[in-house]
Amino acid sequence: MKQVFHLFITLLIIALFSGCASMSKKECMNANWESVGYSDGSRGAHYTQLEKHRQSCVEYQVVPDSAAYQHGWEQGIRRYCTIDNGYRAGQSGKTYNNICPADVASDYISGWREGIRRYCTPENGLRHGLGGKRYSGVCPTDLEPAYRDFYQLGKDVRAARGEHQKLERDVTRLEKQLANEKRPDQHRTLLHQLERLKHQESRSDAKVISLEACMSSDWFDAGYRDGEDGYPHRAGEIANVCRNYGIAADRSGYRQGWQQGNQRYCTYETGLYLGQTNQLYSGVCAGMQHQRFWQGYERGRAIYRTDRYEAHPKPVKRAVKKIQPQTNKMPHRIDEHREQKSEPAQSEEHDNRDKLKHPMPTQSQKEKRQEREDESRHKE
Repeated sequence: MKQVFHLFITLLIIALFSGCASMSKKECMNANWESVGYSDGSRGAHYTQLEKHRQSCVEYQVVPDSAAYQHGWEQGIRRYCTIDNGYRAGQSGKTYNNICPADVASDYISGWREGIRRYCTPENGLRHGLGGKRYSGVCPTDLEPAYRDFYQLGKDVRAARGEHQKLERDVTRLEKQLANEKRPDQHRTLLHQLERLKHQESRSDAKVISLEACMSSDWFDAGYRDGEDGYPHRAGEIANVCRNYGIAADRSGYRQGWQQGNQRYCTYETGLYLGQTNQLYSGVCAGMQHQRFWQGYERGRAIYRTDRYEAHPKPVKRAVKKIQPQTNKMPHRIDEHREQKSEPAQSEEHDNRDKLKHPMPTQSQKEKRQEREDESRHKE
């Protein structure tokens, strides 16, 4: 067994080193080093690429011709150092490493500076953060604050989504265990574990909703998801989260979404589902909806007190697409947001004063929200 293991490690090391080799045996043996240098230079490779070739060819007893390589590389790098190549390098976020000769560097740098400004946008910052891309500090000082804010937002959304998905998997796994567990003591233990895990999942869900709201100029979906999940009106709380990234609030869109989502939450089925795992009820339902919800909640609590678990299905939510950055929906920046104080979370009674402090939605936003309200009334 040990021999097989050592053989596996040896083959793995060979594969790794061969994968890192810049030239094969045939290429080393037949190399025209001036042509190799020209090829490296014309694609923007640094002169130190010669050292990688040297390391690749040493096992074949081949020594590169440094003078020929340098002569070819100098011709190739001049072909590479153009405005167009500089622009492409900047637009892809590459740093400028002073690779171009002095007499042609100005053209390349001019293109690179224009390209890097196309790269360092809030939209790209958000995409790069969501994608886990590393930021190398290439943005100019006038663009870097907005880029970094949105980049950090993307990173935080990515991390929050990953954490929440893990909790959802843990909840699903524990629910299956609980439904099949017959031993009373173990059943009770699993039930209390599920209770704690669902509290964690709820907090994680609220965090994801808050962060994803910051990714869009329209907070309708954030309000809808909060209402559908039974959270109290959190426009002020989410506004404070978004302020950390220099992003302005959309309280009007949030309020309309929350009201519609709240109607889907305040049902008998939701109350039953929450009660059976001893989840907290925040008192967000009113009137007849409260009565229906409470009947289900009380029945679920009765089930919980007897340490039974009937695995009532989780109420189906409205399908909400995973929010991704969209150029036409990018959130609005707050000027000099670092100097502004965080605002306290406000209740519904403060909304009239909010209208005086925050700009009204555009006509297109009004029309879109009116269509949502008409659709909701039609379904009812």
